Amino acid sequence: KKEGEKINEGELIAEVETDKATVGFESLEECYMAKILVAEGTRDVPVGAIICITVEKPEDIEAFKNYTLDSSAAPTPQAATAPTPAAPASPPTPSAQAPGSSYPTHMQVVLPALSPTMTMGTVQRWEKKVGEKLSEGDLLAEIETDKATIGFEVQEEGYLAKILIPEGTRDVPLGTPLCIIVEKEEDIPAFADYRPTEVTDLKPQAPPSTPPPVAPVPPTPQPVAPTPSATRPATPAGPKGRLFVSPLAKKLAAEKGIDLTQVKGTGPEGRIIKKDIDSFVPTKAAPAPAAAVP
Repeated sequence: KKEGEKINEGELIAEVETDKATVGFESLEECYMAKILVAEGTRDVPVGAIICITVEKPEDIEAFKNYTLDSSAAPTPQAATAPTPAAPASPPTPSAQAPGSSYPTHMQVVLPALSPTMTMGTVQRWEKKVGEKLSEGDLLAEIETDKATIGFEVQEEGYLAKILIPEGTRDVPLGTPLCIIVEKEEDIPAFADYRPTEVTDLKPQAPPSTPPPVAPVPPTPQPVAPTPSATRPATPAGPKGRLFVSPLAKKLAAEKGIDLTQVKGTGPEGRIIKKDIDSFVPTKAAPAPAAAVP
């Protein structure tokens, strides 16, 4: 999107290259692009860095015309390099292992920024259990941000070896390891006692018995009504006519000119994923019935 343009809910704002893939960054609400703060081609932008300013009203755009970040906080563009191979939307990072420890090949999945203003998140619910196989497009967990509850998807196959942050844990900082994924099922037992130092002080919080003096804390999540990223229809549009589609599937559909309303989702609870786009065959209009001969 360019400065001044209107951004609708679910539209791509930018494409962000992680250490594993190039990922579409979607808008979670309607707004207007007021100022782009990180130029195209800028590399090594830290998690949590401010990349743009959006406003609710078009008349507010002009106020940010000369807005700049601190020079110390603003990354500078660097020459582009060869693209990295595709992998998960939330970049897995090498595990922080204790000296002398040894673990099989694995991925440490960390909490990504799921909204422009997000600095912390709450793990509302894990949709997968330790030991379960993970397929591309599966819903791994539901994360509550400062804006909404968002489904956190698996972008490659593997096995869930260890959950590091229990359900109901609040105020989890960005970049905190959430879970461990391994390629081989036989590697799961090796992580039974795994615990990185980053999560030793994070514990699920029980609902307060009385309202706290400053602001009430929501109770520990219980089974709730379906959210936009949980229980989903097979293909009908959701609220405001929005379909439940993974960012990668949405991008591929746009490139191929595919009408997503005609695609049947086979992902978790009807979500449209990459393989649905790859295998989609447009339906042909049925011929009109022949007129009856007198």
